Amino acid sequence: MYGKVLELESERLISKGREEGKLQQLIELVKDGLLTIDDAARRAKMSEEKFKGLLL
Repeated sequence: MYGKVLELESERLISKGREEGKLQQLIELVKDGLLTIDDAARRAKMSEEKFKGLLL
C-alpha cells in the first residue's frame, strides 16, 4: 500500500517539476524577446495577466 502511495506522490512531483520547468522556459523566452507574452500565456494555458505576474 505504501509503495503505491509513494509511486503516486513521485509521479505528482515529477509532473509538477515539468510544469514549473515549462513555465520557466516560457518566461526566459519572453525576457529574451523571442516569444510574446500573449503567445507564452497561451502556451501555458493561462491568462495574459496571470503570466505577466510571473515575470515580476
